[in-house]
Amino acid sequence: YLAFLQDHNGTSHRCTTLFTSRGCPMACAFCESGRNGVIWDRFVRYEPLDTVEAQLRTAVERGHTAIMFYDDILPLNKPRTLEIMKLMQKYNLIWRCFLRTDVISKQGGLEYLEALSNAGLVEVLAGVESADNRIKNNIHKGTTIEQDSQVLGWCKQLGIKFKASFILGLPGED
Repeated sequence: YLAFLQDHNGTSHRCTTLFTSRGCPMACAFCESGRNGVIWDRFVRYEPLDTVEAQLRTAVERGHTAIMFYDDILPLNKPRTLEIMKLMQKYNLIWRCFLRTDVISKQGGLEYLEALSNAGLVEVLAGVESADNRIKNNIHKGTTIEQDSQVLGWCKQLGIKFKASFILGLPGED
């Protein structure tokens, strides 16, 4: 099985997956990573940057030119993420990640997203969950539809593919 990720020009790149952290400090009612602590707890544990670099080097040696990060929220720790972005540029890799729109908004907004894009970010998956702020509050999401819309607009502006995940049938929906 081979996975591919497309760059801004539509060229497909051989892709592999990578975790650089485990855990999530957020409190979403539906999630096994944060609030309930079933799998990772609310503490985030980070791989050392030299380990991340070794994994990226191995990926490149094996013919991969793209990475799909599966961290709960890769851009959560901005200084660390910017160090990883230097590595992505060093190895000339494109990439995708999961993110929260409130994290992007609070850590520099468009400027932060642009730095990520300049380091090869081509696609994000944002856990929007609902387009209704009342429902988001019911599940302790911590984001707003206004933040989601703003980050979507920034992604469009930068040419980053924005995928949104939604959950149907959340408490309070009719």
